Amino acid sequence: MNWHVYPIIFQIKSQLLIGWRKIGNLNQTRLYVPGKVVWAALTARLARNGFKELENEPVENPYQRTGSWLKKNARFTYLFPALKNEVNATLYPKSTKTGMVFGKDEIPKSEIQYLLLDSYASTALDYSFRSSEEGSLHETEYIRPRSRPLKGTSLQGKLNDPAFDELGAPVHLVGYLILKDEISEQIKITLNQLQFGGERRYGWGRACLVNDLANQDTINKLFDNWEIDNSSNDKLVIKNCIGGYLPAHALANQFIEQDLNSGTHDPVDETKISGKIEPVVGRETRDSRFSGRSISQARICWQPGSAVSADFKAVIGDYGILES
Repeated sequence: MNWHVYPIIFQIKSQLLIGWRKIGNLNQTRLYVPGKVVWAALTARLARNGFKELENEPVENPYQRTGSWLKKNARFTYLFPALKNEVNATLYPKSTKTGMVFGKDEIPKSEIQYLLLDSYASTALDYSFRSSEEGSLHETEYIRPRSRPLKGTSLQGKLNDPAFDELGAPVHLVGYLILKDEISEQIKITLNQLQFGGERRYGWGRACLVNDLANQDTINKLFDNWEIDNSSNDKLVIKNCIGGYLPAHALANQFIEQDLNSGTHDPVDETKISGKIEPVVGRETRDSRFSGRSISQARICWQPGSAVSADFKAVIGDYGILES
C-alpha cells in the first residue's frame, strides 16, 4: 500500500522537557521527541476534542480507543530540533568515531547542548517552618524555545538573519506523520494544539505547526537517506541503501537475531548497527483511575544516531521504534 507522508515542523513556544535520566538532583531531557510522545500528545488532544473517526462508537474509554486507532492507521517518526523552518535543517544525531555530532554540518554535541539546553531550579516548601522542604531541591533541564546567541559558534552567520547571532534563533521540531489515508481536517487542526513532554500543567511543551500539510504523495524519503518501501501491505518499511544513521531507537535483539539467522554474522564482528544501547521504558496509563501508574516493559534498543551499514532495512513500529 502507499502510505501518505507529511513532513511536520513545529515551532516550540515554551520550555520542552522530554524525560531522560536523573543525575544527582538534575533531571535531564533528551534532545529529541520520541514517536511515543507525539502519539500520546495527539491521542490526548483528539480524545478531548471528540475524535470524529470514532463518533459512531461507544463513548467509553475515548483515550484508549483514539490511541488504538492511531496505532492502526498512523506512524510517527521521532522529532529532531532545527534552527530553521526546513526539513533539510534537521539537527539529527550521528554517531561518529570522534563522538556524537548533529545535522548535515556535523555540529559537536557540546555546542548543540550550549545552544539548545537550559535548566530551571525549584524546591518544595515546608510551610510549618517557612522554608524549603529538606531534600526537595532539584533542577530540571529543558530545550529552550529560542536558542542562545549564535555568535561565537559554528552557526554564526549561517541562518540568513543577523539578529540570530545576537538574540538566538527560534527552535523547531522536525519529523514526519505517516498515514494510511489522507490526513483529515480535524487532525490538521489538532496538530496546532499539542503539548509535548513533562510539566505541561505549568505551560511547558507548547508547540505550533508552521508548515503546510498539503498531500505529499511525492515524498519517498525520510531524513535524507531513508527510502520508503511500499511493497508491504500493512507494515511501513524503510531502507537505507548507502549507509547512514538511525532516525529512531531500534530493537537491539531483533537486529542481532536477523544477522544470526542470515548466516552472515560472526560473533566476533559487529552487527549492521554500531552505537550505544539503552533500555527504553516509561510510564503508561492502563486504568483511567490511575494516571501513569504502570511501567512499560523495558525494550533494549540502539540509540538514535547509531551508524548503520548499507542495505539496512527496518519496520517503523507503533511508536516510531524500528523493528526488523
